[in-house]
Amino acid sequence: MNRLYIFITSLALLLLISYTASGQLNFGIRAGIQSTTLNFNGNNLSWKTGFHSGIYASYDFNKHISITGDLLYSEKGYRKYDINFKDRYLGVTHLNYLSLPLTLQFRPGGRFSILAGGEFDVLLSNYLSDAQAIRTPNSVGYPPSDSYLNRRTDIGMVMGLAFQVNPHISLMLRYTRGYRNLASGTSIPFYNQALQFSLGYSLYKRTMDSSYFVPAREKRAIISIGVRQGISSYSLVGSGIDRYFASDPALRQSNRTGYDAGLELRFDLFKYLFASIGVSYFQKGGYLYHSNNNYINYPVALDYIGVPIVTGFSPIKTRALTISVEGGLVVNYEVSAQNASLDISNDPYLHRKTNIVSTFYGLELSTNVLRNYGIFVSYRRITDVTPFTENNETNDDDQFIHQGKSFSAGMRLRLTQENRGPSNTSDVNWVAPFSIGVKGGINLNNVAYRDLPSGYASNASLQPGGHLGVFFQIKIYRNLFFMPEVQYITKGYKYSDTRGEAGHLLTHYVEQPFMIGYALSRTLSIEAGPTVGFFLWSNQKGAPNDYKSEDFNLVEFGMNGGLRYSLSQRISLACRYYRGTKNNADVFFSADGGHQSSTQERNENFQFSTYFRLK
Repeated sequence: MNRLYIFITSLALLLLISYTASGQLNFGIRAGIQSTTLNFNGNNLSWKTGFHSGIYASYDFNKHISITGDLLYSEKGYRKYDINFKDRYLGVTHLNYLSLPLTLQFRPGGRFSILAGGEFDVLLSNYLSDAQAIRTPNSVGYPPSDSYLNRRTDIGMVMGLAFQVNPHISLMLRYTRGYRNLASGTSIPFYNQALQFSLGYSLYKRTMDSSYFVPAREKRAIISIGVRQGISSYSLVGSGIDRYFASDPALRQSNRTGYDAGLELRFDLFKYLFASIGVSYFQKGGYLYHSNNNYINYPVALDYIGVPIVTGFSPIKTRALTISVEGGLVVNYEVSAQNASLDISNDPYLHRKTNIVSTFYGLELSTNVLRNYGIFVSYRRITDVTPFTENNETNDDDQFIHQGKSFSAGMRLRLTQENRGPSNTSDVNWVAPFSIGVKGGINLNNVAYRDLPSGYASNASLQPGGHLGVFFQIKIYRNLFFMPEVQYITKGYKYSDTRGEAGHLLTHYVEQPFMIGYALSRTLSIEAGPTVGFFLWSNQKGAPNDYKSEDFNLVEFGMNGGLRYSLSQRISLACRYYRGTKNNADVFFSADGGHQSSTQERNENFQFSTYFRLK
C-alpha cells in the first residue's frame, strides 16, 4: 500500500503546484474501445477487444500545457490458447479494472497534443469465459478465474496523442504498459498492455483565477448531503486451534474484492472541522483454510448494512482543492451470507455474529468549484473491532475479523450555507436547488443467466410488473442534474423448465436508483446510473414450487439507462432499461431436477414511468 500513498500524495502535490497559476478547468465524460493483452516473459499473448468508460477532469495552465486525470472502468485481459497447441482456442481471460490515468499534455500548435504520464489500476474482477471454465466452476459464489493472476493493483505508464475536434469533443489514442507482475508470488512475469481509442465530451468549463486557491472565508456549507460508491478489498485475520486458519501469510493475498455504496449527512462544525453520519452497504469476506479437508481455500462472502460515524479535519481548504484526514467507526448489521452458508454458518465450532463494529481512518481529496456541489475521492483503511465470530463451549479460540481498504468517489450537495458579511455578521440560508415528485408505471421483466451449463437453454419469458415511488431532481450545472429515487417494484419472469412444467415467479423489491441526467432540449433528457435493490419477498405460481424467499440475495445491484420526455412543467414520461450486475439468486440444474450444478440469475426489465413534480 506504500505505492498507493505515493500515488495519492503525488496527485495532491501536482494539483497544488498547478493552482499557483490561473487557467481553465474542464470536466467531462470519456468512453471508447481498446485492444489488450498480457506480456508474458517478453512475448505478447493474443489480443482481446474491450471497452472503457468514465469521467475526466483537466486543467489548462496555458494554451500549450495541461494536465488530465481520468476515473475509468477498463476491460483488460487476453484471448487464451493452449500453450502446447496454438490453434486450440480456450476462451477469454477478463481482467476488469478501475483505472486512474494521470497525464501531462503538450500542445505544440493547432489541435494536436502529445501526452505522457502514469496510471494506477485496481482489479475489480478476474474471470474466464470459455466452455472448459464453465464445466469446472470455482468455489461457490466465485466465478472461474486465472487464479495465478492475483495482483490486486497495477502501476504503469501512459503515452499517446489527442485531437481537439471542437470546444466540446476530443479524440484520444493512448498506449498503456503495466510494470507490476500480475502473477504475484511467482517468478513468471505477466504485464498488462493496452491500446485505447476514446471519445471525450466536455460537460463543464470554467476559467479559474487566484480567488479559487485562497482559503474560503465568505461562504461555508453548514449541512450537505452526499452519495458515494467505490470498491473494497477485505481479508480475514485470526486463528483457530484445529479447523480454520486465516492468519497464514499466503491467505492475506486471497482477498474478496467487493462494492461499497452509501448516503451521508455532513455537518461543518467549524472552519476546518467536520462530522458526518450515514447509511452504507459493504461487501466483506475473504478466504479460510479448512484443516479437516486438506486446507482447501474456502470463500466467505458477508454483506453488511452499516451506520458510519465520521469526524475529520481539513488542514488545506480552498474552493479548488480541500485535503482532509478522517476517522470514525461503523456499526454493521449482516444482511447476506449466502456464499458462507456452505462453509461456516452451520459449523458447530464457528458461530457468526450479525452485529459487528469497525473502525477506519483515511484521506479525502475534494473540490467545490461547482456551485453548491462538491466532488470527492477518498481512501480508507478498515479494521473490525469485534470479531464476526463468537466464542462457544466447544472451541473458544476461533475468532476472526475483517481487515481491508476501500477507494470511493462521490458527490455532495450543499443544503444550507453560511454567508458572512463585511461586518463579520453571518446568516444561514437554504441553497439546495431541487424538486420533489412521485412516479409510477409498469415494467416488463425477465431474467438473464450467467454460466448456464451445457445442454440447458433459457426458457424464461417476459413477466409484467409495476413500480411506484418518489424522486428528487437536483440541478448540478446548466443542463446536468442528479435524480435519486426510492421505489417499490415487482420483478420476475415466466418459465418452462426441463421437466415440461411452467409457471411464473414474482419478486418484490425496494429500489434506490441514483440517476445522472442531461437535458438535450427543453423536453427531452437522457438518464443513466446505478441502482441498489433490497429484496422483500417472492411469490411463485405453477409447478414446480422450488423457490423460497431465503434463496434470494437480500441486496441486488444494477444499472439503468433511458430517456425522459416532458409533457409539461409537472408531467413527464420515461422509458428505461435495467440490467442487474449482481446475481439475485443461485439456480440449480441437473437431469432429474435435483441440485447438482449452479448458475447465476440476474434481473432485467424495461420500465415505463409517469413522473409528476410536486414542487
